[in-house]
Amino acid sequence: EPGVYFDLNEDDYHRDPSLGSTDMKNLGADIETFWLHSRFNPNRPDTETDAKLKGQALHKLVLEGEAASDKAFVVDCVPENHPGALVTGKDLEAFCRERKIAGFSGKAKADLVALIKREAPEAVIFDEIYATFLAMAQRDGRKILKPKVAEEVRQAAAAMSINEHLAHAFSGGPSEVSIFWRDAHGIPCKARIDKLKPRTLVDLKKSDNLRGRSFADALRRDLVAYRYDIQAEHYFQGYAHLYDFAREGRIFGD
Repeated sequence: EPGVYFDLNEDDYHRDPSLGSTDMKNLGADIETFWLHSRFNPNRPDTETDAKLKGQALHKLVLEGEAASDKAFVVDCVPENHPGALVTGKDLEAFCRERKIAGFSGKAKADLVALIKREAPEAVIFDEIYATFLAMAQRDGRKILKPKVAEEVRQAAAAMSINEHLAHAFSGGPSEVSIFWRDAHGIPCKARIDKLKPRTLVDLKKSDNLRGRSFADALRRDLVAYRYDIQAEHYFQGYAHLYDFAREGRIFGD
């Protein structure tokens, strides 16, 4: 129902069919684009790209801190962190030669693993380590970040913490505040504010600037390309309801 929601689960927010800023951008393109990417389309494409995952990780770290970040994300398991583990088929074959394990020639990798586990159960096989890692990540509901992406996220967060303007923008005030309202036509709308301040709202965006343009030029191009003007207008429409919701007691959560 319309109101301001603190501590609303992100998945619950996205499951709600109210129109968010991305829906507004897609509607601004054409109705087919809106339908294709809407939650009403049972066959909508998966939009979980590496870039989006990086943005999600940066949001979590900056807005909610280390503990929340570690709970939501985990750095990918790589062979470099497991010296001595058998990784490739050639590693497995070399191990068989070294241990004089017969019958390994011409076997597929899965069969080599089975042979080694039978003849040398103490062997450390990376595929088994990784299978356990994936199972634990899925059990805990944690998304996997490539090591390079995780490092870039930490560097970006650290850079923000020493920038006097950015550090101030993202300190104080509640994070991830959800607003639900009905517009002038009675259509349910929603917005999720990154950082709610007493007199404004703050939204975190990243810019990679791969073409080496000036910072200001890169930002202007991103504003146009990603239609952040539509998002800003949509968020401020929701923001305009805050005082009314407060007076009406439409405040939910802690």
